[in-house]
Amino acid sequence: MKHLKKYSDHINEMADISRKGKKVFVDDKLMKELDYEVLEDNSVFFYNDKDNFMYSGGKFWLYIVSDTKWVKDYEKGESDMLMFPIRTRMNAFRVAPITDVWKKTHTKNTKNADLIIGIIEGFHDQKTGNLYIEMMSVRPAYKRNSLNAKMMDLLTKGTKTLAGTTVVWEDPTADGLEFIKKYSGDDANFRWTIGIKPKNYKELYPELADETEATQQTGKSLHIGPGIKKEAQ
Repeated sequence: MKHLKKYSDHINEMADISRKGKKVFVDDKLMKELDYEVLEDNSVFFYNDKDNFMYSGGKFWLYIVSDTKWVKDYEKGESDMLMFPIRTRMNAFRVAPITDVWKKTHTKNTKNADLIIGIIEGFHDQKTGNLYIEMMSVRPAYKRNSLNAKMMDLLTKGTKTLAGTTVVWEDPTADGLEFIKKYSGDDANFRWTIGIKPKNYKELYPELADETEATQQTGKSLHIGPGIKKEAQ
């Protein structure tokens, strides 16, 4: 695992993220009104270069942290990465990774988990250039302040490793599709590995939904969208 950026060099530049009611401020300015670059020094990016016994090469995580303590402690081994809960056949109806990741029952053994306010987990296909967004979540108290969009911009514009990649949304939820429509518009690309799609998929992407229904075979994943590389089919 490679910790790409030496954040100790930037720690004095880390923005102060605070809340007043439902509004989130970055150095006393509304987060919604600011560019993603204001959060560059609050972002921690982990990228797995090569295959290993745990993860494939290209696996990545992006975290947004609210306090310099997380970075300082991580360098001393006193902060942990916050991982999404794993859904299996046994717990499929009891575990919702995107929301459960913030529950105290899940974070209680993760050091400094309370300082993490946003997470993206995904996979970069180094052959095709496709950037798969597998899971993305914002701590509930920080929602509706454009943090998801800023995390995506940090990934696709703020990291050299992922610049110029094609974003592919993997099995998004209904709420995820609403965000995708705003962020990617009609040019969104999807990878579906599940049979049942959110009800608003057909409403938001009618042409892709019709094509998905016509071409997807049971038990097989489907790549679909205007930017999908042929190699990924």
